[in-house]
Amino acid sequence: MQRNTKEWIQYGSAIAVLLLAIILVYISYFTSQARDVTDNVLWYFAQSLMYAGSIFGVASPLMPSSTTSKTNCSIITSKIMRQIKRIFVHCTAGSQSQSIDDLKAEFRRKGWTNPGYHYVIAPNGGIHQLLAIEKVSNGVQGYNSTAINVAYIGGIDAKGKAIDNRTPEQKDALVLLLHKLKQQFPDAQIMGHRDIWGKDKSKWKKMCPCFNAIDEYKDIA
Repeated sequence: MQRNTKEWIQYGSAIAVLLLAIILVYISYFTSQARDVTDNVLWYFAQSLMYAGSIFGVASPLMPSSTTSKTNCSIITSKIMRQIKRIFVHCTAGSQSQSIDDLKAEFRRKGWTNPGYHYVIAPNGGIHQLLAIEKVSNGVQGYNSTAINVAYIGGIDAKGKAIDNRTPEQKDALVLLLHKLKQQFPDAQIMGHRDIWGKDKSKWKKMCPCFNAIDEYKDIA
């Protein structure tokens, strides 16, 4: 087989792989209730980009550089990073007796591939990472692809009323975690889930969280 023929076959296969990846992303996005692309599809898309890049002689932006520095933060680890525009603060809208396993079971009942939050803070201040930050969680519909979602366990009192019932330990842990995230993503805005609907309370679809996250964390840098 002549060299030109081999090259055309390689180019054709690269284009076919890319087209298939784009189609899968499209299908995954529009068939997902959370309007997010699944991890498996994202992985295939990344592999397709790297394969096509190797065929066309283009260095893939998803391949880590040998000069890439490693973060010193033990909380945050990342391999392939997304563009992060917002860091959303949530409550889990449940009792503070709710466990991490309870949360995971709730996400499974909703049919979600990925959990609703990247990090969850327990009443004792323990920070639990449910999802790597390079992956997309299901915290805020329409914003998840460029967001990190953080939640504290609680937000509902014994009568089922929305309330800010963060423990002192949760407050301290939130500040610590948000500070670390802000260091890694200095341009990201810290805000509550409710803040996507503006300041008019009548337009809020939920009281999540029951405190003004923008004001409380405005000095975190």
